[in-house]
Amino acid sequence: MLVNFLNKVVDKCEVITFENKDDWAKFRVGKITGSSAWLLGTGRFAELQETISDTSERVDSIAMEIGRELEAMVIRHACPDAVHIGGSELVTLVSKQNPNWIANIDGFAIIDGELVLIEAKTTLGKWKDIPERYYWQVQWYMFLTGVKKTILNALVLSRREFLRFEIEADPSAKNAFLENYAVFERVLSGELRVAKSVEDAEPEFDRQPLTLGDEKSELLDEYAQVTEQIKALEQRQSALRQSILEIAQGAGKSFLVGRNAIAKIARREQPVFTIPPEVKEQFKTGTKEVLFLSVERKK
Repeated sequence: MLVNFLNKVVDKCEVITFENKDDWAKFRVGKITGSSAWLLGTGRFAELQETISDTSERVDSIAMEIGRELEAMVIRHACPDAVHIGGSELVTLVSKQNPNWIANIDGFAIIDGELVLIEAKTTLGKWKDIPERYYWQVQWYMFLTGVKKTILNALVLSRREFLRFEIEADPSAKNAFLENYAVFERVLSGELRVAKSVEDAEPEFDRQPLTLGDEKSELLDEYAQVTEQIKALEQRQSALRQSILEIAQGAGKSFLVGRNAIAKIARREQPVFTIPPEVKEQFKTGTKEVLFLSVERKK
C-alpha cells in the first residue's frame, strides 16, 4: 500500500529516505516544511527566514516524544486501514516544482477509492478549533502532493478522547503559498528587507525619500502641523487634569479619576464625592491619582 501511495504522489514529489535523525535535520535547513508552512501562508517572512535558517539541534519535549510514541495508534484510530509511513525522519517528500518545499506525511488511507492523508497530533487540552499552524500544515501537504483531503486526528491526553477534523484542500491556501513564496524569494535574495519593528523600518524609509508634487507636499505639511497641535493640546489637557486633581486634594474632595470623568466634571455633570480616609492617606504620601477607589456620596 505504501508503494501505491508513493506512486500516486511521485509525479509531484521525489521520495527521499534517511537513516538517522541528524541527516534528516540537516536536510531540512533552508527549506519550507510542514512545521514552517503556516509562516509562509500567513506572510510572516522575518520569522520564516529565521526558522528555516536555524541550524541548532532540535530538542524534543516530553509531549513530542509521547506524540511520536502514540502516532501509529492515533493514525489507525482515524482509519483502521491507514498506513503509518514509519516516522517523519524516514520518508521525506520533496516537491518537483521547488526542491526547497518538503513534506513529512504521518500516514494515509484509501477511503472510497480516494487517497486521503492522515495527520496525527497529541494535545494536553481540547481545541475549540484547528490550531492555525496545523491547518496550514495540512494544506501544505495537500498542496505538495495534490491530495484533496486530510483527516487530522488529535488525541487529547487529559481527556482520553479524540478530536477528528476532515479538511479539504483550499485553493486560497495554495494561492497564498505561491504568492507569498514569490515575495519570500525576494527576501532571501536581499532585494526586499523585512523589518521586525517600526524602529527597524525607519532607516529603510530614510534611504528611500518620497518625492511628491507641491499640492501633496502641502497635505503632508498640514498633517505635521495638526500632529504638533494635537501633542500640545494633550499636554495642556494633562496639565489641566492635574490641576483639577490638586484642587480636589486641597479641598478634601475626590472625583472618579479618568478622562471621561474629568470631562464630565468640566461640564458640571459629575457629582462630587467625599474623599475616603484611605485615599487621603495616599494623597499625603504623594499619590496624585487614584483609580476608581470606593467612595461615599456626599450628603
